[in-house]
Amino acid sequence: MAVQAPPGPLSGPSQPRNRRRNPFWRFRRILFVLAVVATVAIGAGWSFVSQVELIEDDFESLIETTYICTGEVLRDCGPGNAANELALEGEDRVVVDYEDIPQVLIDAVVATEDKTFFSHRGVDPGGLMRAAYQVAKQQLTSDGGSFQGGSTITQQYVKLVTEDDADQYTRKGREIVRAIKLEQELSESLGSTEAAKQQIITRYLNRANFGRGAYGVQAAARAYFDTDVQNLTLPESAYLAGLLRSPNTADASEDLVEAERRRTVSLVLMAEQELITPEEQAAAEADTWPRLIPNQRNAVGLGDVKGSEYGTEYFISAVRTQLNEIYPNGEYFTQSLRVYTTLDPDLQRLAYRTITGRLNPSNPFMPNGSLVALDDNGEVLAMMGGASWEASQVNLATGRAGGGSGFQAGSQMKTFAVAEYIEQGFSPESLYEAPFTWKPPRISDNCDNPEVKGGVSNNPTRSTHRTVYQALASSLNTVFLQLSIDIGGGPQLADMARKLGIESEMRECPGLVLGDNSVSPLEMANAYATLAREGVRVDPVMIERIEDADGNVLCWYPQGSCDLSTSRTRQGEEAISPAVARQVNGALVGVVTGGSGRATRLIDEETETTRPSAGKTGTSSQNRDAWFTGFTCGMTTSVWMGYPGIAGETPRHMNDVANLENGLEDFPTMEELFGTDEYNNSRGEGEIFGSDIPAEMWHDFMIVAAEDLPLCEDLPTEGPGQNQRIVGQELLTTLLHCTEPDPQWLATLVTNPETGDTLAPGETLPETTLPPEGENPDGENPDGENPDGGENPDNTQPDENQGGDQGGEQPDPDNGEGGGDGGDEDALGPVVGVAYRRPMLQQQQGEEQQQQPPQTAPPTTEECIDVDLDGNPLETTIPLAESPPANGGGNDG
Repeated sequence: MAVQAPPGPLSGPSQPRNRRRNPFWRFRRILFVLAVVATVAIGAGWSFVSQVELIEDDFESLIETTYICTGEVLRDCGPGNAANELALEGEDRVVVDYEDIPQVLIDAVVATEDKTFFSHRGVDPGGLMRAAYQVAKQQLTSDGGSFQGGSTITQQYVKLVTEDDADQYTRKGREIVRAIKLEQELSESLGSTEAAKQQIITRYLNRANFGRGAYGVQAAARAYFDTDVQNLTLPESAYLAGLLRSPNTADASEDLVEAERRRTVSLVLMAEQELITPEEQAAAEADTWPRLIPNQRNAVGLGDVKGSEYGTEYFISAVRTQLNEIYPNGEYFTQSLRVYTTLDPDLQRLAYRTITGRLNPSNPFMPNGSLVALDDNGEVLAMMGGASWEASQVNLATGRAGGGSGFQAGSQMKTFAVAEYIEQGFSPESLYEAPFTWKPPRISDNCDNPEVKGGVSNNPTRSTHRTVYQALASSLNTVFLQLSIDIGGGPQLADMARKLGIESEMRECPGLVLGDNSVSPLEMANAYATLAREGVRVDPVMIERIEDADGNVLCWYPQGSCDLSTSRTRQGEEAISPAVARQVNGALVGVVTGGSGRATRLIDEETETTRPSAGKTGTSSQNRDAWFTGFTCGMTTSVWMGYPGIAGETPRHMNDVANLENGLEDFPTMEELFGTDEYNNSRGEGEIFGSDIPAEMWHDFMIVAAEDLPLCEDLPTEGPGQNQRIVGQELLTTLLHCTEPDPQWLATLVTNPETGDTLAPGETLPETTLPPEGENPDGENPDGENPDGGENPDNTQPDENQGGDQGGEQPDPDNGEGGGDGGDEDALGPVVGVAYRRPMLQQQQGEEQQQQPPQTAPPTTEECIDVDLDGNPLETTIPLAESPPANGGGNDG
């Protein structure tokens, strides 16, 4: 029998093992699955991290607020001195550096939002765990939990920059990755973790929304405390830190309890972290809230405007309109510009008080008023565009550009006709017949040609011809219609008006000379300022310069664009020759010294000195508009008064009769409106002309404004040249008598108008009987003051000279009533005879130095010849200029 050998160590089955006791073997499949899942998760996580891009924050081009400052601010225009702020969609922001942010504010924000900010690397693990717990709690319960406490300041900054709108979990994941990457990147680029932290919190505090449209701590400091960020105190800093979570629900003016709770939380956290002492905490909590937080500012429309109580909104609105033209894509909202304007606050207050002091804005029947003042550089120093921005946003000073339609210019257009007349080579010493009424010839079917009123009396004992100088001073409509036709009618006048500065549309008919076109006070001031500058046109500007946030000048006096090449010195362009402008100025001086603008004379009662001035009145049809525009050395001002008109409203006029004719029976009379019968005519009817309240307001404004202007003895004026054509010289001729005068005939003609005495043959009136030019020889107007300076020198006339720029009313031409801006009916007095008429005509021409030739009576037998006023025989006379074809016209307005 064979014996089996025992198995050797290298052969045979091994001893069985208990594999259930090995955990790896038991869970090998689970571990394998977990390993696969982990690998996939890590791969997915790595892929997610690699795909999340680092944020790109174009911090340098961050949208900032643009500030507009008025003329008293010469530099450093900003939130502390600005008249108005411009922020895109209400996003008010001024970027500040880390050094500008007080440590107390940084401590308050860090303690409230992220106490480990200066130690973590972008993410706070403990904060993430708290956030995860709050999320789970909210998901598992119906009324608990919140999402607070999870995000670091770095994460919040990332969220502000990226504005990621993905679902919460995906967004949170990207925020975490980006926050870590951002801190790493900044630490490497700036050289230290500390510098990176300073950069992050600076950018965060410049971007964060603090409510009230304030983005960033500087805007917030201004919005809530009206101070700069550097000046923030502990309670103020704690309040702002409490706003970061949800600013709209913690505004102290909206919810004082919630605002106080949040501030207290910030102070408690600061004390717990030993950033402040318990004493400082208690003092801050005791701070008075009404003093701490002012009411929310008005953010509607223009927002807050400094000086709004003086109508500054109209100027600021005009500036913003111009900025929109310069930056048509709205860049001025985003570029943090500093806009320095020309408005003088003191003159603006004076303008407002001048207008509202005479025209009560609370009276619904009272006319409106507007005033624009320009300096010689074309800078708008004052703009009274309206009394209440809340009541009406239409800027009366800028016409169509301000939402209105402008106002009829009235007789102010006659000034431009004189300029064109002189430029064409005519002399302002030319004479025209000035009948009370005149009907122009019809030249074109496109223009009306009604009979126009506004000349001198039809009384045959009076002289009826006037020089252009005199016609402008008395604003004689019938003379200027003739003159308008002589210069070629409306087209030539319109061209001259455009050259001087009128940009509104004009109907190119002869009647344009009577002012039937609509203009704005700004335009009118511009045109007259061109004359004051001896023909150099420098268009008005409201913006002196625009700077960037660093104070670099981008442009001076921008007009349509902001061009770095624009010079600080304004040159202007020659619109008309200096000689023409000076002659026109001489005529305008006459309007003030002896014509319809006498109420504007700038007389210093203390020193008894007169500051030279020049200007022109204007009144539109039926006294709806009344003007005075004029200048002195260094300043030009235009004043308008009237009823602008409202769609659907019955037109109103500063004329009692016109209001009655329009069915306004309950409308107060001018006497009732202004509490005086000073503006009533001889029939007791109230009328307001340019020579009345507008002239008075112009005087009241300029007499004060001129105190700061340079002194000057004279304005730039000049007399006519020898080569200028004199029209109508034959109107000056009379008969040279060839025999001794007949004493009886002479006695019937030569009578002293003052004493009624008959003069001896050959005797002339004494020089003392000759009144100064433009004054009433009778010393005063027996029927009261005549509108627009027109006076009735003849006591025999029952009514004073009616009218205005529109020619006025003429119920009875035979009574010798005149018109035309008051139509100074006959400043020379009654013409009783040759002996009186001749020296008066000399006075009329300003030729007092000339000796009057011996007076003679008509001959009875011998032939006589024509002579001039000096008695020199006239071989020829200068005929009236041939009238070129022109549109017929005429206008009673």
